[in-house]
Amino acid sequence: MEVVAEGLREPRGLLFLPDGSLLVAEQAGNTLARIAPDGTLTRIASGLNRPHDIARDAAGALYVADTGNGRVARVAPDGTVSTYVAGLTAPVDLDFDPAGRLIICEYTRGPLKVAEGPGSAKPFGPVLVGAHGLLFERGGGILVVENRGERISRLAGDGRLEPAWQDIKGVGLARGPSGDVYVAEPGAGRVWRLKPGGVEVVVAEGLAGPRDPAFDAAGRLYVAETRAGRVVRFAGAF
Repeated sequence: MEVVAEGLREPRGLLFLPDGSLLVAEQAGNTLARIAPDGTLTRIASGLNRPHDIARDAAGALYVADTGNGRVARVAPDGTVSTYVAGLTAPVDLDFDPAGRLIICEYTRGPLKVAEGPGSAKPFGPVLVGAHGLLFERGGGILVVENRGERISRLAGDGRLEPAWQDIKGVGLARGPSGDVYVAEPGAGRVWRLKPGGVEVVVAEGLAGPRDPAFDAAGRLYVAETRAGRVVRFAGAF
C-alpha cells in the first residue's frame, strides 16, 4: 500500500481525469480537491455542503453530489458552483449512463433518480434501500450498492432487481482491469473483490473508513481512507 495524498478532510468520491489527475470530494472540507500526477494538491472548488461524489459528462463538465444541500451541483472550469438539480434527499452517488443521462443515488428508501438535463430529476427503477454506489454493466444493466440493505443488486434493463452479492455494507463501486467488481466497506475497513456467481474476496483490510474505489489508467487500485484523511494506492493483478 502506498499513500498518494494525505491531509485531506474526509476524502471520498474519487474520479480520474483524462490527464491522470485525481479529483476528490472533501466531505468535511466542503471542497473539491485535485491531486496532480506529481502529487500536488490543489483545491479547485468550495462552497459545497458535505459533498460525497463526483461525475464528469462527455463534454468534460463536473458534477457533485452536494449532499448537505440536497442537490447536484455543477462546477465550472473556474471553480464556480451552481445548482444543476435541486430538491433531492441526501444525494450520495452519481454517474452518467451510456445514453448521457445523470443517474443519482439518494441515501433513502426509494428508487434511483434520473436527470436528462438541468432542473429536476424523476424516479427511475424499483425501490432500493440506501443506494450508495453505481456501476453500469456492459450488457446494459446497473449494479447498485444498497448500503442499508447490506447487499449489491443488479438492476436489469427490464426493471427487475436481482441480488448479486450479499452481506456487504458497501460504499462505491469500480470495475478492475480483469472485469471484476470492487467495493469498499467502511465499517469493516475492507475492500472486496466481487466475482461472478456471488464470490467475494477481501483484497485489503485494516483501512480507516475506506470508500469509493477507483482505478487509474495503469490498473492500480485507489481508495479514499476517509477517517485517515488520505488516499492510498495498491498495485497488483486486479
